[in-house]
Amino acid sequence: MTHVKEGRAKKVRVVVTDIETGDTSSAEIEDDYIIICAGTCDVSYFQVCKNGTHQLTVKGRKVDGR
Repeated sequence: MTHVKEGRAKKVRVVVTDIETGDTSSAEIEDDYIIICAGTCDVSYFQVCKNGTHQLTVKGRKVDGR
């Protein structure tokens, strides 16, 4: 069963700007998602389940300077 939650756009444009260089990149997605990682962050693992659920592991994020 696929549905759009009330008030949620079905199609969006995501624009990302590199703060240091000013370079921009954009993508349009429909019924999908985008993960944006910066610095040391990285998607190190993902699993796609039969029911359509995706589990992602992001590593590299420093918490409170650690």
